[in-house]
Amino acid sequence: NHSGFGELGDVVLELAHHFQTVSVDKLAGTIEAGGGTTLEALANKATEHGLAVPLGTAPTVGAGLILQGGVGHLGRSLGLALDAVVGADVVTANGRRVQLHRGCEDE
Repeated sequence: NHSGFGELGDVVLELAHHFQTVSVDKLAGTIEAGGGTTLEALANKATEHGLAVPLGTAPTVGAGLILQGGVGHLGRSLGLALDAVVGADVVTANGRRVQLHRGCEDE
């Protein structure tokens, strides 16, 4: 859910902190972010390295929001955040890990 917590009856599992990783390849101009990374953490790391990313406007939302567009303050000059994605590691509903990149299968 929006706050980063999942619920199982009377048990609450908070797993986001395990996936809050951000690494920058300044030479390539790319940023790699774990699935639990917030937009704020992503923007802060980009700024530290002189980069800008066209993110959404809610800092506590996960970086996964980018897959739904990512309309933000830099949208007019940089486009949607989704347009800047060059690859993704995805686990499908049936548990299959798929590495996506430009030029690979559409689905």
